Amino acid sequence: MLRGTIGQSRIQALYAALCIAIVVSILHLFSQEWSLPVMRQLPVRRGHPHESLQHLEHIISKHGLVYAKTHSNAQSGVHTLIAKPDFDFRLTTWAKSVILVASDRGYLLKYAANILSLDCYSRVHGFVLWVIPSDHSSFAHCSTEKGFFFARHCISASVLERNRNTIEILAVLDADIAVVNMLFDIRLFMPVERDIAFSMRCFNQEVAASSYLVRPSDFAIRFLKRWHTFKFPWNGDNGALHPLLLEYMGIQDTCTKVGEGSLYHSYLRCFHHLVRESNCSHDFFQHVVIWQHLQGWEYDGWVVNYTWSKGLSLMHHAMKNPPIMQSGILPLVGRLAPQFEGCTTQGSALAHVDDFEVSDKQMSMYMSRKMELWQRTWLEQGFGGMQSCLWSKRVAE
Repeated sequence: MLRGTIGQSRIQALYAALCIAIVVSILHLFSQEWSLPVMRQLPVRRGHPHESLQHLEHIISKHGLVYAKTHSNAQSGVHTLIAKPDFDFRLTTWAKSVILVASDRGYLLKYAANILSLDCYSRVHGFVLWVIPSDHSSFAHCSTEKGFFFARHCISASVLERNRNTIEILAVLDADIAVVNMLFDIRLFMPVERDIAFSMRCFNQEVAASSYLVRPSDFAIRFLKRWHTFKFPWNGDNGALHPLLLEYMGIQDTCTKVGEGSLYHSYLRCFHHLVRESNCSHDFFQHVVIWQHLQGWEYDGWVVNYTWSKGLSLMHHAMKNPPIMQSGILPLVGRLAPQFEGCTTQGSALAHVDDFEVSDKQMSMYMSRKMELWQRTWLEQGFGGMQSCLWSKRVAE
């Protein structure tokens, strides 16, 4: 009887050990599918095959923070033009895309590492890169007491006017945007029948003003000029974008009074309500596309903990210097822009292993989970769910 009991105990122990092994294996597999890479601050790589970060800072300082680069696919190699302060930003040859960063002088210098990633991206895809201080003499007419965020829309309109027949797409980017993946062509995010492309911001349901794509059309130029002069009491040019959108949709803005004396998100709630009520039954969306959250060419990097994948990511916004650090508001650790090498039309590579890179499968799962969480938040805050005529989906569900 005792021997039988001992034998049974051994069997139970083996069974328990087997169960534990199976559970551990499942947990390991689960972690491989869902876990995020360990977040750590990557070092800034100073070396670069074309120019070091120090040299870039020197160029920006020496030339009044005008950093205009023109790239050619000619067999003679990459042609680089460092513009003088009197450069008038007119192209003499066709450019499939111009990347424009117009900002305050201090910000341009502060985000030199981001600009370096855009420089590499421009080289790889044969684009033109123009980095312009908002007070550049060529755009004196754009000066405004509202600051450089408004001035850049006037600068963008002026660039389009000067290059109506030489620019296919102008990509206007904030200085705190950096490229994380060189593979995507930004023109893929601009439908051929549209004049302007925007994208949605996750955390507060804004139409993001951090970047946009525009064609040199009459519609786009008029829109940007109106944005430059638009007056609105909250959140700078990003806040002003929303009543401007209502104006172009032909919807009476009854939301400004709703927002008076309260938080900005009260206005945004009202904005989304008005758009849904209109059912987007106007020709505005024949000219403008607004991509759904996390489906544009860039989005706030902190929303996805700065992770990225080769098939789903292009640029991250809020690539700060110094990086965003852990706080009660944003419980995460940020990063500096990744550095690349081999920046030619034959391609490029990361200068070091990037711990923030994940597989497309991991990224897709993570983004889906994030969107579920944000949708729950939007519903709780009265913004409505994911269904809205305001934005378009790039990826079929």
